[in-house]
Amino acid sequence: MLNSIKLLFILIIFTPLLVKSQVGGQSTYQFLNIVSSARSTALGGNIISVKDSDVNFAKWNPALINSSMDGKLALNYLDYFSDINIGSVSYAYSFDSLGTFAANISYINYGEFARSINGENDGVFSANELSLNLGYSYNIDSLWTVGANAKIINSVLDSWNSFGVAVDLGATYKIPNKKITIGLVARNIGVQLKTYSGHDRENLPFQIQLGFSHELEHLPLQWSLTLDNLQQWNVAFANPSNTTIGIDNKETAENITFLDNAVRHVIIGAELFPRRNFSVRASYNFRKSAEMNLANYKHFGGFSFGFGMKIKKFRVAYARSLFHPASGTNNFRIATDLGAF
Repeated sequence: MLNSIKLLFILIIFTPLLVKSQVGGQSTYQFLNIVSSARSTALGGNIISVKDSDVNFAKWNPALINSSMDGKLALNYLDYFSDINIGSVSYAYSFDSLGTFAANISYINYGEFARSINGENDGVFSANELSLNLGYSYNIDSLWTVGANAKIINSVLDSWNSFGVAVDLGATYKIPNKKITIGLVARNIGVQLKTYSGHDRENLPFQIQLGFSHELEHLPLQWSLTLDNLQQWNVAFANPSNTTIGIDNKETAENITFLDNAVRHVIIGAELFPRRNFSVRASYNFRKSAEMNLANYKHFGGFSFGFGMKIKKFRVAYARSLFHPASGTNNFRIATDLGAF
């Protein structure tokens, strides 16, 4: 077992050397990185360092799986852009001799599209994608936990379909006397087994993330900081809307500095009253804000916020994520402990 644990750490550390760096738009199955959980969304997205009974967190870092998730069931719905709908179901179960396993099913439906052949209407077609996840964690000691998610991926775009497999490898380290948790995860390490066209395979949306969470001692507040897309340093691009025109009528593209690019890896979030029956959450995604920025117009792109409350045997949550003055997304979650019935 000890040799297996050492091998897992080696894979987490050296995966960036083995997998080609990718960001959005350069790989297939991008839906794997869309968050449908209301609490996760309100806290900034992929939460990888908050270790409690929220079974949805297991999808983003399998090392967060723990016995307090036993019997927890969560249903999530994301009202995405246009008529795109996203849903997921998460559940965890503890076996006496094996430990806790967490499962997740995530689904995205892109709606219907008009099909046109030679400029003539030929009916409609649909598109959808699905992933099935199964995760497990192992406590090395009271401080270190490692975990892995195995996932099966299916994508259907009209008459074309694709099939792939992937794993996530994660680790957490706790500093109990400081109420600090540090998380590291390498996500979507896998391969496209069947391509849409039957020719070249596409990359999966591989990501490396490092997270830090701290629950304050004398204030009911837990805050987190996540460093996103560590597998690729340069994630910034010049926004065309920020192009300036000089007095000589010459256009100058936006200048992306070292600091501009660095902060686009940062997501910060906080939750007030995290252990009570009602909690308030908010976060800020620097990259989302920069990419959605409009010249000479102030807006709240990059901000997400929400709340959660307990109603008898159920926990409900809502989150709103702002992208642009004209658009945003709404997340809903209902969760319960099946053992309470």
